[in-house]
Amino acid sequence: MVELIDKFKANFEEGKRGIVEKDICLDPCAGTGGFLLAFMKHQIREYNNKEEAKENLIGIERHPGMFVLSVANMLIQGDGKANLEQGNCLVKQEISKKPSIGLMNPPYSDPKQPEIKFAEQLLKFVKNGWAAMIVPTSTFTNKSELNKDIKEKIYKQNTLKAVIQMPSQLFYPLSVPTQIVIFQTESSHQQGDKDDEENEKAKYSLVVTDVSVKDDWSFHYQQKKQIEKDFTELFIVNPR
Repeated sequence: MVELIDKFKANFEEGKRGIVEKDICLDPCAGTGGFLLAFMKHQIREYNNKEEAKENLIGIERHPGMFVLSVANMLIQGDGKANLEQGNCLVKQEISKKPSIGLMNPPYSDPKQPEIKFAEQLLKFVKNGWAAMIVPTSTFTNKSELNKDIKEKIYKQNTLKAVIQMPSQLFYPLSVPTQIVIFQTESSHQQGDKDDEENEKAKYSLVVTDVSVKDDWSFHYQQKKQIEKDFTELFIVNPR
């Protein structure tokens, strides 16, 4: 997802620059730290400044065991541990730094803490930047009153730029339909430009249907490996 954010930022922001050296990345559901490590490695590769890159991370993880794993993973792969903390991101009112990039894969199927709440919190913390999250498809299509209320707040303060439907076997053996949604934060949908129904549609979309692409994405994600092919061009140039 780091490469997706880099592409969208470069395509839609003034100056046509992707992720820059000063960008700070937040993952409020850090897990083992995979997204944060990918972000750090991207900045090191582009700007060759490891000391700054490893400080440009903010990670929050609720589960104690997973938090320990994330710290260990950071230590082993590049010492990006400085800004990891254990806690529940949903109860935090503020964080120490001001992130401009947000990446997240929240916990699924918890009725007390639905995914839409994590989405709202991530977007609240990311200031004038970009956020990408992989969530169940139902996160932004659920018609419950809670979802409607939170979605209305989200669309008033952020612009949904893209929806990417992911292969169904991505989280094998679980069968959870998922999608990546990309927002530009603190940039609301233009009133009068779209009605309520259209607000649930992104300007750019991609449904991954090609079998070879689906297999490649699923294998690399499950094996925690880098995807070498740049599939972002498939939807960057194809508006919905």
